[in-house]
Amino acid sequence: DREGKCYTGVLCGLGWNPTTGAPILPEHDIELAFDVQLSVEDIVEINILRAAINKLVCDGPNGSKFLGPERIAQLQDNARQKLLGLFC
Repeated sequence: DREGKCYTGVLCGLGWNPTTGAPILPEHDIELAFDVQLSVEDIVEINILRAAINKLVCDGPNGSKFLGPERIAQLQDNARQKLLGLFC
């Protein structure tokens, strides 16, 4: 908001080029206005969830194809619990 006390919305996308400041794929960007109040703690929890999901779908050297089934199950459970915690 104008007072810098709460978030009023978010721009979601695939990131930007740090050199030019241009969005990577602007056609995939979306701006969402919030109809609920989100705190900094909520944003931290959302980012933890995003990291857990990213680890599961990543194809890089830390991606799920290089993890054992027990670690994949642990990451899936972690993401599930974080997601359910956001809505409870």
